[in-house]
Amino acid sequence: MTLYNLQNATMELNLYKIVSVAKLSKKVTTSYTSVRTAFLVSKPKVTAYSMLFTQAPASTKSSRKVFSTKEAAINWLVEKE
Repeated sequence: MTLYNLQNATMELNLYKIVSVAKLSKKVTTSYTSVRTAFLVSKPKVTAYSMLFTQAPASTKSSRKVFSTKEAAINWLVEKE
């Protein structure tokens, strides 16, 4: 489980960079049984980047979601699959 708090983040990305990071993420998590990643966001641009990342190809063992509250993100991370 990973929670990325991006509420105060400022980013300048493009689709190529997002896809590259997603491919790298898929590669480095292949040995895990399950990977859950929550993104805590508040700014529109960071929300859009996070949503694009969650839609990028990932391993079947990987789940990614975007949240606007820490409570919702943590609840999702700890719930039973």
